[in-house]
Amino acid sequence: FIEAAGGLATRAWTETGGEGELVRAMRLAISRTPDAREIRVLERLLAEETRRFRAAPARAAALIEAARASVPEALDAASFAARIVVANVILNLDEFLNRG
Repeated sequence: FIEAAGGLATRAWTETGGEGELVRAMRLAISRTPDAREIRVLERLLAEETRRFRAAPARAAALIEAARASVPEALDAASFAARIVVANVILNLDEFLNRG
């Protein structure tokens, strides 16, 4: 599943250049636009995970390797690893897992 999260993070970033990437990731995964509360939660998670990975660059590199992903241009490894975590959260939403 982490490989799928890496793919979702890459696609959302690549298609938006970071502007609206969380909305794009949600739309790709669950086919709807997230509400303001959901965006705030994801933004907070992204910021927290970015800080965590900046403090532990080896963990960021290990996650990116496990996801079999490459860091997109204009992102550093910590920022991209954080986006993989956020994408993984999105892919674990009941809405995604129970889509018919």
